[in-house]
Amino acid sequence: MSYSVADLPNFNGEWKGYYEQFGNAHAMVLSFTFNAAGTISGEGDDTVGQYTITGKVEPDSSFQFTKQYAGAHSVEYKGTVQWGDGELPAMSGKWSNGQETDSFLLRPNKNMQQFSSEWKGYYSQLGSKHEMKLSFLMFQQDAKIFGAGTDDIGKYEISGRVDPKNCFCFTKQYIGAHSVSYSGSVHWKKMPTLQGNWVLGGGQTDSFELKPVQCMQAYSGEWKGYYMQNGGKNDMDTFFTFNQDGQISGKGKDNIGSYTILGIMKENDTFEFTKQYVGAHSVTYTGSIKWVDEQPLMEGEWKIGSASDKFFFNPVIA
Repeated sequence: MSYSVADLPNFNGEWKGYYEQFGNAHAMVLSFTFNAAGTISGEGDDTVGQYTITGKVEPDSSFQFTKQYAGAHSVEYKGTVQWGDGELPAMSGKWSNGQETDSFLLRPNKNMQQFSSEWKGYYSQLGSKHEMKLSFLMFQQDAKIFGAGTDDIGKYEISGRVDPKNCFCFTKQYIGAHSVSYSGSVHWKKMPTLQGNWVLGGGQTDSFELKPVQCMQAYSGEWKGYYMQNGGKNDMDTFFTFNQDGQISGKGKDNIGSYTILGIMKENDTFEFTKQYVGAHSVTYTGSIKWVDEQPLMEGEWKIGSASDKFFFNPVIA
């Protein structure tokens, strides 16, 4: 699978990397937002301080952005987005402050450990697709894969490995029966997809595909929505981050002002978060996640004192 600049909005969210200066590498952690027109925006912090990002990526994968430190100087970054087959994108190039210049590298902070959960998919055989359900598929930091599931043959266990270039192999061992070897590569969009071929003893082989089921971490990024009040809709633009431990954080802006988000996911896809307006009051939001065509929607009720009404959010999909 090949990627292009049009796929970058799938990687909105946290990126990590470094810039080099005087022979040393300095860590950077930032949030990027890429839109369909190629505009880049974001913010982050490093050893110098907090900064905002504004820039653009071109159809040929070249890019430039300005890193503006709060109340201080700015730095220009120019380079190229590098795409590997099935790999995450990398932004690399040179920074310059008008007097000095050196190299930098940034990658999205996505890893397979974030998607240790329920997976589903199929394997093809003799012209038919057979459903596979994995009650769990775990990816460890040491690159090991293990899991368990069922299909129309029976129950099985999974064990294998994934390498840094997102190639993997695992053995599907049916309980008390035969085993099947699976190998392929990880293809990234909002969520990773495992694609490749299986091989049975004797040389029989065909294709397969597996995807994680309803994983909110994949939808960290820009969301749009509204809250109802006095019969009117009020738009909200929010950048949400969903962590593996269930924490929700973010920030955004509506007709009242700028705000931060802090909350938690609960059982059965329910959630609660506080919307804290900068220098002003806070509002409590409670609701649930509904999955429509494998995309999450957030809806529920906001409350402040005795006042309350409905709200709705959906992710911005490229």
